[in-house]
Amino acid sequence: MDTCPPGFRGSYFFALATAGLLAMAFPWNPGGDGPPDYDKAGIEAARLVDIDSMKSAVDYLASDSLEGRETGEPGELKAAEYIAGQFRLFGLKPLGDSGTYFQHFFVDINRISDSSYLRSGGKDFWGSKDFLVMPFTAADTNVTAQIVCAGYGYENGSYSDYKGIDVTGKIVMLLGGNPKFADTNDVMVRTGLYKMTNAVSNGAAAVIMTINDGDKGFAQLRKSFNAIDGAKQMSLASDIGTPAQFKPVQLIYIRESVADSILLSRHFTSAQLTRTIDSLKVPVSLQLGNATVRVRIDRERRETENVVAVLGGTDSLLDNQY
Repeated sequence: MDTCPPGFRGSYFFALATAGLLAMAFPWNPGGDGPPDYDKAGIEAARLVDIDSMKSAVDYLASDSLEGRETGEPGELKAAEYIAGQFRLFGLKPLGDSGTYFQHFFVDINRISDSSYLRSGGKDFWGSKDFLVMPFTAADTNVTAQIVCAGYGYENGSYSDYKGIDVTGKIVMLLGGNPKFADTNDVMVRTGLYKMTNAVSNGAAAVIMTINDGDKGFAQLRKSFNAIDGAKQMSLASDIGTPAQFKPVQLIYIRESVADSILLSRHFTSAQLTRTIDSLKVPVSLQLGNATVRVRIDRERRETENVVAVLGGTDSLLDNQY
């Protein structure tokens, strides 16, 4: 329906539609010196709109029957047809395809497949069950490389968890959170994306990060990701035959139990490593075995539409304006 980021699609569409209906109900001649000069069509349209009719439009567009107006879904088409009907009622000129109110285009819907896996130490860990991929930063990826644990992945002044290690082309494993001695007044320093950026700038091929607070922390993060439009990416199709392109894998969040399994060869758990760094206040890095990160993206192409029309000027001087 629209091309705004998916997380804002519903609210943006709703606001745009409501503003459009208001504008059509009350056309204004900005060239007049006095009160708005309503022409016959404008007066007739204004009579059709009152508090009850506007509330009716809002109630319908926000109703459960439209199921959130998700792009490419039946509820979105119902909303588009409703708005087109309002455009027609107000006598607006269609500006869509083939003389209609609909401007059609394609979007690519991309979801992270549950068949994605992380293989380490002869064990397979599965997407959604054992780890989560950060929405909007994932792509079809197959990386096999050594894992290097770079502590918290924290850098500040003379302190760097990357000091003395080379992570170029490696899978970088990081602890969740920040060391207790860290200066984290800057909110960005506390985020996973900050850590990911640091790891990538140091040459990491993929980043895996431990989720704190056990199963509870994992469940909370999964809920947050699912709230980001179903943990999927949506983008304009680059053309009708080629899916839109994606960035390389950036950030994967793993359960503490998965981290413990990976660290087992060095006789550490993630909790023990956390306590060690916090107490010694020095970087602690670990060279670990090889692993494979395989992320698969399920792609779906959908046709959707904008609803477009022209409201022309209201006098001889402005009749070519809209």
